[in-house]
Amino acid sequence: MIPDLVSVSEEFFTFEELETIQKRAKDEGFSNISFIEAIDPEKKFKEYYKNYLRKKLFFDLHYLSRIRLRFKIKKLLENVQTIGVFTFPYYSKSSDKQMEGAKYKVSRFARGADYHYLLKKKLQTISSSIASARLVCDSTPLLERYYALKSGVGFIGRNTMLINEDSGSYFLLAFILFSKKLPESYNATATEYDQQFVKCGSCYRCVEACPGGALDGEGHLDVAKCYSYWSIENRKSEIPSIFKNKEWIYGCDLCQESCPYNSQPVETGEVDFMPSKAALDLADGRVENISRSVLIHSSFARAGKRGLQRNKSFCDFEL
Repeated sequence: MIPDLVSVSEEFFTFEELETIQKRAKDEGFSNISFIEAIDPEKKFKEYYKNYLRKKLFFDLHYLSRIRLRFKIKKLLENVQTIGVFTFPYYSKSSDKQMEGAKYKVSRFARGADYHYLLKKKLQTISSSIASARLVCDSTPLLERYYALKSGVGFIGRNTMLINEDSGSYFLLAFILFSKKLPESYNATATEYDQQFVKCGSCYRCVEACPGGALDGEGHLDVAKCYSYWSIENRKSEIPSIFKNKEWIYGCDLCQESCPYNSQPVETGEVDFMPSKAALDLADGRVENISRSVLIHSSFARAGKRGLQRNKSFCDFEL
């Protein structure tokens, strides 16, 4: 396991320290790096989130309803002062080429190494010896897309993904919660939350492309109608027959593939995100070739071997 905490330093960042973090992050393959003051979410977002919970669109992902943790940033790190926001691209033309001709499709983020482990290791390198910090990569109740939006990385689209106008949405988010304050003269202008999906304009391609009708066009996703949820997160139940996208065996990229902002995505240089043997086996339907020891170090561990076999059976089933 990689530790979440890195040990102590001074009260304020120097500009040199911030530059060092940015340089280290670039060296590790991160594309966008920004810093914002660590403050609780604004009232407009809280109301939006509470409305989402009232509609019970989170299905059985009950951890999403723990607003006490999500609305209080200091519950994650008591003395947090600054949030470092980092994006890591995972799209690759080479990866797509390697998966061409396969019987099934595997979501791009899952084709290589488990990104939780890989990115947290990179965060450890970035933050080492700089400040007291907590490393966050999709494993704590931090409102990741909200804080990334506030930092100016992008906007939240109708598909609920964070979208960068220049590079699209094929990137992962990672964060470092620092105990140091930003320099008093540091210009960290926060983006207004109201700007979510306004830049989608009149485009509803993602809504139309979603195979289960999970997107309402107003920035909400109904988890129970999302194929990625059923093929990745849900281990217990059979996949509902409402889905007709029989070619996707793990995850689904249709809402991203249909997005105009993804016409020229930034490519990753991370070799560990290239398709693993397990991904190639899965894409060809050879679930029996994927050992449990291999699963542990891949994103496929989320579904488990039984879940992968269930996904294959669903894709193969003819009505």
